[in-house]
Amino acid sequence: SINPTNLYVSGISTFVGVGTFQSDLSVAGQFKGYTNLTAPHSATTKTFTVTVATKDSSHRYNGTGSSSGYLIDGVFSPFLTLTPGRTYRFDQSDNSNSNHPINFYLEADKTTNYSTGVTVNGSAGNAGAYTQIVVGDETPTVLHYQCTAHGYMGNAVQVNSNVVNTNYAATL
Repeated sequence: SINPTNLYVSGISTFVGVGTFQSDLSVAGQFKGYTNLTAPHSATTKTFTVTVATKDSSHRYNGTGSSSGYLIDGVFSPFLTLTPGRTYRFDQSDNSNSNHPINFYLEADKTTNYSTGVTVNGSAGNAGAYTQIVVGDETPTVLHYQCTAHGYMGNAVQVNSNVVNTNYAATL
């Protein structure tokens, strides 16, 4: 259903009102004037498709660490926002993932591994391979998804939790 008062997307010649979706909406640009974003709970696992390619200028860490980077659903290592109470799976079955398994860390340089609620299945680059995280109320607010073998291939996730768990200086 379309309700033009729910969401406005700018960057085109006219404003477009967007209502309820039965599938994903992807917008590369800005949202202006919204009053809230809603993330309803779902018991369904959200799966991200991961591939590996040579970094370009759109990668946050282009020129740092590995020359390869993760594409998450076709976008170079996006910063992702995850919701507590949901499960997120990073599908690494594509053969480009060989020797590039994802794991989660408190820092981008992989100093401190984070494993609570994290499951690694199979071997990256083979059928059925994935890394999965169950996000809870005590998951650190920011986690970095990175290759266990190579530096700075990924980026970070922001989790709307209430826990500060960081090795960086924090102002509270």
